[in-house]
Amino acid sequence: MEDIGTDWPSVVRQVSVASEMRIRDLEEQKRRLHDDNLRLEQQNRELRQTWPEQDRLKTDVERTDLENLRNVVYARSTPSASSSQVASASKVAREAYAAHLNKAREGYHRMKEQMQAQKEEAARQQQRISDLEAELKTLKRGKMRAVDDMSDELAALNEQLHRYQVSQTELQERNLEQQREIERLSSDLEGARRQLTQAQSMLKSVATRWRKEGARPVLIVNKSSSVDVAPTALPDFPKHQPSVPDRSSLPVFASAVASSSLEQHQEPPKQRNESTPAGPSSSHTRQTPQRQQEMPHTSHGGRLSVSASTPHLNGNIDRRSMETSEKDDRRSRVLSMNTNKPHQKDYSLFLTPIPVARRRDLEKSGQTIVKYNENLERENSFDRATLAVALGGSSRSVITSKTSLSRENNISCYLCPALFHNPWTPRNPGQHGYMFVGLGSDRGTFIELETCPLFVKFGEKDYRFMGVYAATRDKDLSVEEWENLSEEVRSLQVPMPPNFPFSQMKATYCKTTKEKEYKDRDTMSQAIRAKYDEGLLRVPCVRLICVGAGEDLLKALIGIKRTVAMTNCTPSKSTSKSAPGAVSRSPKRPRDTADDDADYDGDREVLPPTTLRRSARKPKAPRRASVLDAIRDD
Repeated sequence: MEDIGTDWPSVVRQVSVASEMRIRDLEEQKRRLHDDNLRLEQQNRELRQTWPEQDRLKTDVERTDLENLRNVVYARSTPSASSSQVASASKVAREAYAAHLNKAREGYHRMKEQMQAQKEEAARQQQRISDLEAELKTLKRGKMRAVDDMSDELAALNEQLHRYQVSQTELQERNLEQQREIERLSSDLEGARRQLTQAQSMLKSVATRWRKEGARPVLIVNKSSSVDVAPTALPDFPKHQPSVPDRSSLPVFASAVASSSLEQHQEPPKQRNESTPAGPSSSHTRQTPQRQQEMPHTSHGGRLSVSASTPHLNGNIDRRSMETSEKDDRRSRVLSMNTNKPHQKDYSLFLTPIPVARRRDLEKSGQTIVKYNENLERENSFDRATLAVALGGSSRSVITSKTSLSRENNISCYLCPALFHNPWTPRNPGQHGYMFVGLGSDRGTFIELETCPLFVKFGEKDYRFMGVYAATRDKDLSVEEWENLSEEVRSLQVPMPPNFPFSQMKATYCKTTKEKEYKDRDTMSQAIRAKYDEGLLRVPCVRLICVGAGEDLLKALIGIKRTVAMTNCTPSKSTSKSAPGAVSRSPKRPRDTADDDADYDGDREVLPPTTLRRSARKPKAPRRASVLDAIRDD
């Protein structure tokens, strides 16, 4: 492991190939030796086959000897036979016997020598086989040792690689934690900016009121919209604020700005100058100019300062001026949210990141790349009336009267969640996400997977097509996920009253739960909020997975929108009842009968055309005021 860059798998393969080649050679030699051994055994069998021939020769010799003996005996027994004949017969018999015996001995010795040579050759072959087997075993043991050594080194390398992967995973988790911390700090910073903007608007309204009463303005507003407040009324801050302040100091800083401004402008006024008809002469009253003190720079470039020599008017500021400033700030916030420029909206107050665990679940479904061209992206904005004309009237996103377009694309329902109600919904076409639907009558929806188009509401009349999505019920939000939701999301689940204070926003989602789940009015929103905080109640959640781009559907919707705009067929608030084929709108339903959170967003339901009859006995249902209407009425 000295050289971590060595290609150990390649080395192991080379050693294995060399070992296999040597093993094949040894096996070939062993096979040849085995063939030689078989050949020797064949020769041995052939030698054994000569043994009967030797026995036959021996038998012939013995038979010849017997015949010679009989001849000799016969010759002797014959009286007429001479001794010379007997001697010659005996000699012939002995010579024949000796010749046969010598021949048999020579054959025997020759066969014996051949057998000895074959045995020696077989022994040599067997020794070579034993040597080859020993060498083969040695090579195999060497190969096994090399493989074991390589395996140990590979195991060490794998362990080191695993440690590197673990450290990389820890670094990624730390990066994610830092990213979430940065997002939380950014959210707190935006909240502080918003509160500072609210204080500026309130102080500007007070300054405008004082100008109308003839007094010199108290506030000094520069070109960068910075507001001057009394430094003595603010908490002690360091001289040089960091670029990203501490999270705990942001709310204190913003609230101190607002409270100090109110306390300063509610002080009792001083007497006017006598040179004017209402006060003493200026020779008796002298105002000493004091140095204007400055506050540290805020995170967005503004600067807070005040002059200590500011005069005051007679009387205190009444409560209605404060409420007017709050309504102006609320109106500006809602108008900025509902602007007709879809690409210039600021949803930083509402949006929170999807938790890591849920984001990993979405990543398991893969990624659907949806890229519309520039023209489609520019015209990808519709209102509910256009969607109703194109796809049919809807009730809780279920089409009650299909059009030709919905029948061609097999569309039975479509989703229209609002982004500021559902901060986890997709913000770009093709993205995956979640929406919060499942209270009241929506409890049993999306138990099984449903495929439908998705239109996300970005503004009052700005529904953007995100693609075709598969919606199914997911696990409810945990207590930690509930706490990480922004206050604005929980506040906008129901419309805010005109004088709704920012400190009561946490109870608004609980109010939605009360109106959908608890019909008895005795159940308080505070008790429901406690159940949410303790985890006894959970926010329902629906998973949205993109399964198609739906570009043809988007082109058809854009064509219908152009046709409606050219022919002026877009339904209006006051449609003539006598006009044939006019599309009528039903009055907005009360909040406690709304089907889901996305229905109650300021838009009317578009139903199929019907013939209306006038009835003096049955008055028209009252219309529930939206956030904008509530602000305009005040």
